[in-house]
Amino acid sequence: MVWLCGLLMSLTAFSIDITLPLFSEIAREFNTNIDQVPLTITFYMVFTGIGLFFFGCLSDRYGRRWILAMGLGIFIIGGLLALRADSLFELISARAIQGFGAAAPNILSRAIIRDLYTGKELAQKMAIATGIFSVGPILAPLTGAAILELGGQWNWIFLIMIAYCALLLFCLLAFTKESNLDKNVKATQLSTIANNTKTIFGNQQSRYFIAISAIIAISLLLIISTSPSVYAKTFNISGSMFALFYAVHGIGIIFGQIANHRLIDRIGIVSTSIVATIVMLVGALSISVWPLIDILSPWTVSFSITIFALGYLGVVANATSLLLQSHGDIVGFTAALQGTITMLFSGLVAGLLSVFIQENIVIWGLTIAAGPALVLMLLLRWQKTTPL
Repeated sequence: MVWLCGLLMSLTAFSIDITLPLFSEIAREFNTNIDQVPLTITFYMVFTGIGLFFFGCLSDRYGRRWILAMGLGIFIIGGLLALRADSLFELISARAIQGFGAAAPNILSRAIIRDLYTGKELAQKMAIATGIFSVGPILAPLTGAAILELGGQWNWIFLIMIAYCALLLFCLLAFTKESNLDKNVKATQLSTIANNTKTIFGNQQSRYFIAISAIIAISLLLIISTSPSVYAKTFNISGSMFALFYAVHGIGIIFGQIANHRLIDRIGIVSTSIVATIVMLVGALSISVWPLIDILSPWTVSFSITIFALGYLGVVANATSLLLQSHGDIVGFTAALQGTITMLFSGLVAGLLSVFIQENIVIWGLTIAAGPALVLMLLLRWQKTTPL
C-alpha cells in the first residue's frame, strides 16, 4: 500500500514535469510567448489546492478508496480535454480540471498512510512513499523529451498521463481495501468543518508545520515554473536538452529521501528537517554565486538545483508527518487543509514572483533561497522550545 501511495503521490509531479521540455513547442503551437506557458502550471496548482479541501472532507465522510477513484476519473477527463485543446486558454482550463482531480491522489495517499501508521513509523513510511514519488521528476521530463525526439506532437503527453492515471485507478480498485475504518458522518457539515479548522489552528505544532509546508513550496514552484524559460533565455536550452538537465534534479530527491529515512531514526524528525533545510539553502544560494564568480553554466545551475532537491522532500515529508500525527481522528481534513493552504499560497506567490525574477539569475537564486532561510529559522526556534 505504501508503494501504491508513492505512485499516487507522483501523479501530480509527473503530469507537471512531463510538460516542461515542451514549453517552447506549446508556445509555438499557440503563437504565444514562452513566459505565458507556466500559467498551465499555476492554474493546475491553484485548482489542486481547491480540490484538496474538497476531497479531504469527503474522504473523512465516505472513505478514501471511492473518493480517490473519483479524483482519478476527473483527472482523466481533464487529460482528454487537454488533448484536444485548440488555444492556450483551453489548455489552461483543461489543466485546471486535471489539477482539481489530481488533488485526490495527492492528499489521500498521505491520509491513507496516516490511517495505517503512527509516530516514527509514520515518518519512515511517509519517507518511503515520497522516495517512490521522487522517481517521477526523473522519468517525466525524459518522457516528454522522448516524444520530441520520436517526432511526436506536444499533446501526446496527455495520452501518457491518461494511461498512467488509468493504471493507478485499476490498481486501486483491484488490489486495495478501504483504510478509513472510522468514518465521520458529520465530516462534511459546516459546523464540523469550522470546529476541525479551529482544532488544527489551535494547535501550535499544526500552525508551525502548515506554515513550513507553504513557505518551502514557494521555492519549489519557482524552480518548476520558471526553469524552462530561465534555461531557454540564459543558455538557449530547451526541449530534449532541457529535459536531461532537469532530470538530473530527481537524483537529488532520491538520495535525499534515502538519507531522510535513515536520519529520522538516528537524530529525530526535527533535527533531520533542519539538516535538510540547510542543504536546500546551500543549493539555492549557490545559484546566485555562479554568475558572481564567472562560472555560470547550465551544469552549475543544475548542480545547485540537485543540491536543493536533496533536502526538499525531507522537509515536506517530515512536516506532513508532524502535522498529521496530532490529528489522527480528522486526518483527511488535516491533510486537506494543509494541502489547500500550501497549494493556494505557494501557487499564487510563486506565480507573482515568477513574473519579475526570470531575467536575472542572481535574483532568481536569492528568491528561491528565501524559502529555506525562513523555514530554517522556524525549525531552529521549534527545536529550541519543543524538541522532538
